[in-house]
Amino acid sequence: MNTNQSKGDFQHQTYEFLVIILIILKLRSRKTSHYAITFLSSILEIKKMALEQIKTKIAEGGRVEIPVEYCRALQLKVGDEILVTLNNGEITIIPRKEALKRAQDIVSRYCSSHSLADELIAERRQEAENE
Repeated sequence: MNTNQSKGDFQHQTYEFLVIILIILKLRSRKTSHYAITFLSSILEIKKMALEQIKTKIAEGGRVEIPVEYCRALQLKVGDEILVTLNNGEITIIPRKEALKRAQDIVSRYCSSHSLADELIAERRQEAENE
């Protein structure tokens, strides 16, 4: 086992331990200060963020290496297109196929289940008949 893996295991165990303490405190909330529960909840949120993050560096030319674990999880391969956005001081990277799926989901909320292409063709045919 390498050092990074054992450090990650320790952090995860610490996180689980804090979750258990929070649950116990909430169960005994009559005796526990609201501030203590809020404070512990904040620590848990910070710990969770730390567990979900992987540190990487910016290389020459502004290149950023995406950790291999994330590439596997998103099924990204060398040469795949991604979209990069800057919003409120954060950089977000979204695979192009995911961005397309999200756009289609948004459009589908406003369109019925039939094909827009079929609707356009039908309209053109109707216009041609009326001429």
